[in-house]
Amino acid sequence: MEKTLIDYLKEIPDFRDSKGCRHPLWLVLLIVIMGIMSVSRGYRQLGRFTPTASFDFD
Repeated sequence: MEKTLIDYLKEIPDFRDSKGCRHPLWLVLLIVIMGIMSVSRGYRQLGRFTPTASFDFD
């Protein structure tokens, strides 16, 4: 079976402090990648992209 992008992102170690971490690192990285692919440049545009994106990982 081939690995997906999510599988690769889940392999990246998360060095953040667990206190205050709301979302897993792989999900944050995936949203950033999708935002960049959707021509979101910068934090403000990425912030506008995030609520409009629909995610279904189940």
